[in-house]
Amino acid sequence: MERENELVDLIDIIGKFQFLVIKTLKYFIPIFILVTALVCTITNKRFVKTYESEVSFAVSREKAGKISYGENVKACDEIFGDNASALTSELMKKTLCNELNEKTLPAKIQAVRIGKTNLFTVKITGRSPEKVEKVMAAFLDNYSKVFRIAMIDADLEIVQEAGMAATVAGRPPYVENVKKSSIVLLVAYFIIMCAYVLLHRTINTEEDVKKHLRSYCLGTLPYVRSAKKGLYPIISHDNSRFHEMKESVSAVRRRIEREAKKSGYKTFVVASSMEGEGSSTISANLAISFSEKGYRTLLLDLDLRKPSQFKNLGLSGDAFDSSTIFDVEMKGYHAPQSSNLDVICTETPSQQALEILTSPNMEEWIAALKKLYDFVIIDTSPVLLVEDAVVLSRVADRCIFVVEQTHVMISDICQAYEMIQQSTGNILGCIL
Repeated sequence: MERENELVDLIDIIGKFQFLVIKTLKYFIPIFILVTALVCTITNKRFVKTYESEVSFAVSREKAGKISYGENVKACDEIFGDNASALTSELMKKTLCNELNEKTLPAKIQAVRIGKTNLFTVKITGRSPEKVEKVMAAFLDNYSKVFRIAMIDADLEIVQEAGMAATVAGRPPYVENVKKSSIVLLVAYFIIMCAYVLLHRTINTEEDVKKHLRSYCLGTLPYVRSAKKGLYPIISHDNSRFHEMKESVSAVRRRIEREAKKSGYKTFVVASSMEGEGSSTISANLAISFSEKGYRTLLLDLDLRKPSQFKNLGLSGDAFDSSTIFDVEMKGYHAPQSSNLDVICTETPSQQALEILTSPNMEEWIAALKKLYDFVIIDTSPVLLVEDAVVLSRVADRCIFVVEQTHVMISDICQAYEMIQQSTGNILGCIL
């Protein structure tokens, strides 16, 4: 049984990782492009061409009046052994500086032996081809003198003359640097995703709703970004972008409709644990969906601390009704989205929201509205921020709990859900 639970948890983590990768891929791609462009810019800025000139030598040494290959190799061993520093020694550098009248050598000297033979190559590299050629010329004029001073018993014969200084790095290493940065970026992305999945435990699927909240999931609504700035995502828009959302809202509405017919429910509070989970959007779309079905529907915006429905639904014109509760003027409008939809809301936030919602007249007012409409959808403030939603859930027939995927920690969602459940126990279900 424990192994089955561990397997389920592993599958759950993998599923969340895949979901998060799919959701964040649209952000990762432009970041990757931006980093690639930045790496290329830095590579180009830091790149400096280097030039190289080289000359090849053969080492020989006479012993007992004879020259043998073995003795030549042994002499080369000595040059690259105890006396290896002679070719690139301070003595050599000082001699070349004096020859060129320079304080420091304007190029780098490197000696490379060719295998285990008696051949080696001296390479002069630097940023200026003219200076590389000058250093090479000075080296060829003075290497024998330095060898005599260093008491190296060997003769050097040039087997390949030094040519003109040529570039050894003709273009910036864009490909190499982009490969390295891509690997670092992908590893960092993978680590961040893993850490987020393991540490930021959220509700992502209907199975998560059943597992953590032990609640019925009324449905999952897709996230739709409006094509135009300021266009509120409501299903009444004649826009193909909202077609999938309209179908999903209709499916949720049908489930609520069935429960309403069985139990006579008419008033529903739409609540969420934290701000930004879409409860106001869902409230508006559910109200529109009910009204388009032919039901006389009221959308009641009781998020008095941050009212939004007046602006979101584009309400205007004269109100058909107006009443003042404490310092808040609530106005009724016929919504332009549907002839069967009315909206009661305020444009001005109130600091006395809790006093208004807990007043004796509030329950009577909602009960009176319930008689005038087939369905009353109530938009309210987040549960964990203020008590408004808990108070209203006692007045309404049922509460619909909204959860945005990957947005809020499971512990916070469970806390908000339990607050309503313990207060009234009348949660109808959840919407993802």
